[in-house]
Amino acid sequence: MRANTTGRNVTLSLFDDDPFFRSKVSPSPVEVAIAGLIWRHAGWKNPIRISEIYRLSGIPGLNARRIKKVVEQLRLIHHVPIGARREFPAGYYRIADEEDVERAIGAYRSQIFTMLRVMRACMPKSRCREFFGQLRLAWEE
Repeated sequence: MRANTTGRNVTLSLFDDDPFFRSKVSPSPVEVAIAGLIWRHAGWKNPIRISEIYRLSGIPGLNARRIKKVVEQLRLIHHVPIGARREFPAGYYRIADEEDVERAIGAYRSQIFTMLRVMRACMPKSRCREFFGQLRLAWEE
C-alpha cells in the first residue's frame, strides 16, 4: 500500500509503472538504469538479453557478472518483480501477471525440492527435523 496523489492508500499490483514501488530504500543510478531497461520488457515472452542491457545502458565498466549482481539486488533489496528466462529467447523480464510468476519461480521450486531431497538423504532424520524447524522460523521472520 502507498498513498496516491489524493492521499488515499491504494493497493499496488505487479502492473505498477514504477519498478521500485515496493522498495523502502533509494536505488542507485545503476539500479535505476538496469531496472528501467528490464521494466520495458513485460512478460516471459519478451525478455531482454544481458548483452542488450550492457549495450543500451551505456554504463562504463558494466559486464554480465555486474548485471546479474544488480538484478539480484533489485529482487532482494528493492523487491522488483523480475523473472529470468533460461531457454531461448533467454533474458530478464518484468513479471506482469500470474503466468509470469509461475514461470519465474518454477525453476527455483524444482531446484529447491531437489536440494532438500539430497539433504534429507544425507542427514539423519533428527538433523533434518532440526533444519526444517530452523527454516520455518527463518521464513516466518
